[in-house]
Amino acid sequence: MKLNYTTTASVVAAILLSQVVGCALFRSAAPTDTPHTASNCVGSFSQSDLIEMANEIAKLILSHPFPPASSAPKITIFDIADNTELGLDMTAVETALMTVLSENSRLTFINTNQRDALLKHMDIIESNAPSKDDAERHMGRRLDARYVLRATITKIEKPLGLEARAAKGEGIYYQLTAIITDTDTGLIVLRKQCDRLRSPAPSNATKTNLPPEK
Repeated sequence: MKLNYTTTASVVAAILLSQVVGCALFRSAAPTDTPHTASNCVGSFSQSDLIEMANEIAKLILSHPFPPASSAPKITIFDIADNTELGLDMTAVETALMTVLSENSRLTFINTNQRDALLKHMDIIESNAPSKDDAERHMGRRLDARYVLRATITKIEKPLGLEARAAKGEGIYYQLTAIITDTDTGLIVLRKQCDRLRSPAPSNATKTNLPPEK
């Protein structure tokens, strides 16, 4: 009886330990993994992931020696695009970027009402510009902004490598890119990116409800 009790207690302890470790690993991996460091995370990309990435991008911009701390040049956000087909709230991304980038007075943002009023006539501006980049610069100059910021969130499906693919399937990651352009020169002065990895459910999980093959 003593042997059975010890064996049963050991099994229960092992099961509880595996559940605790598994949950901890999932919580630590899901929000922050990149395509290079990701563990096996089956889940969907969410609005909270996007806001977290926007905050990360803003901090990356501030960590760069641009612009000089004492200059506080004017900047406007031209476009925040969603290329994921997830229907994400991109206004929240704009708010997050503006909030973090304005905290230490390194940049001065043009009032969004002025920007939006000008964007209503963007078709006229684009018709007189050779390219979208020129239209972007023209809009920035009309607003007396030295720089223009635009950002895009993109869903990219990419193999994780042979060993990882065998265990996890194809990797899906989401990439947020922010670009700052000088309206005087048209040159890109800063480009920052961050990623979040999501792995789809194992392929055999999608076949459980299929009828047997004849």
